[in-house]
Amino acid sequence: MLAKRLLDCWPYDRILAAGIMCFVLGGVAFLTVVALGLHGAAAVVLPMCLVSLANGSSLSLAVSGAIASEHGHTATASGLVGFCQIGSAALVAMGVSAAFGTGLGVLGGAVLVLGLIAMSACLPMARRRTGVV
Repeated sequence: MLAKRLLDCWPYDRILAAGIMCFVLGGVAFLTVVALGLHGAAAVVLPMCLVSLANGSSLSLAVSGAIASEHGHTATASGLVGFCQIGSAALVAMGVSAAFGTGLGVLGGAVLVLGLIAMSACLPMARRRTGVV
């Protein structure tokens, strides 16, 4: 609902970047919880709220942009996006847990690193939009 309301006043790419920034902040929040040695439901739920906000805004807009095909291949685009999302999530989750184990610190680190990778993918779009090369 927030992303839909923001579309009235923010450009699409800006909302997507803000959602990705929430992923990064969620990773930082998880790592802060681990560094401070906090425990309990709030230690997981509050950082997860940032990650959920990111999911609701950036991922839904990214899928929407992917299926906005000019050539009538919406169903193909939708299937490919779903396959890439679920397939890459499964592979990354298996790889991260095999290499680093499981736990709140691993989760926070993975969210932070993957958020930073996603943010770096947005930088070329921002440069093209502002004319900076």
